[in-house]
Amino acid sequence: MKTNHRNTLVILSKVAGIGWFVAISVSLFSFIGFLLDNQFSTKPFFILIGVLLGSLVAFTGVVKLLKKINNK
Repeated sequence: MKTNHRNTLVILSKVAGIGWFVAISVSLFSFIGFLLDNQFSTKPFFILIGVLLGSLVAFTGVVKLLKKINNK
């Protein structure tokens, strides 16, 4: 029973990290886009690219994590 409880906690901790992973990915790429927009005066082009890239990175990371959790 203890191992089952421990496995459940490990899975829950990984799933809880998904929200942070998504938020950090999108925020980081958006911030880089913001800096590039300020550098090249191209608002909002690079911010939009940053949001899209951050979302893509977050989506692929979430899919990989969920596949890893599902295989266990």
